[in-house]
Amino acid sequence: DSPQTLDITLPAQPGSDSVELSINSEYLHSVQVTEIFPQPLESSYQQTGELRFATDGSGEPMMVRVHLEAQHAGGLHALLRVGTPGKAREVRFRQLVYP
Repeated sequence: DSPQTLDITLPAQPGSDSVELSINSEYLHSVQVTEIFPQPLESSYQQTGELRFATDGSGEPMMVRVHLEAQHAGGLHALLRVGTPGKAREVRFRQLVYP
């Protein structure tokens, strides 16, 4: 097992009460998510990779911490979509899991 922590900063819009995070299924099939903090308001990450978090409406970015374990060694490819409903940004990254 390769326990890891993925810290994601989510941009929030002033006046908005939520922010969304979407993680591509290819990445999710390569890892086991053990914990997400803070807990999302809504979660369908096991099926579609979508999570929705409450915000305080201040527009300040929020930090989400995902604890996970890679299922195998090798290269992983992730695509994250973050932002408020209808205004998401994409971030791609590659991760090398070394045994």
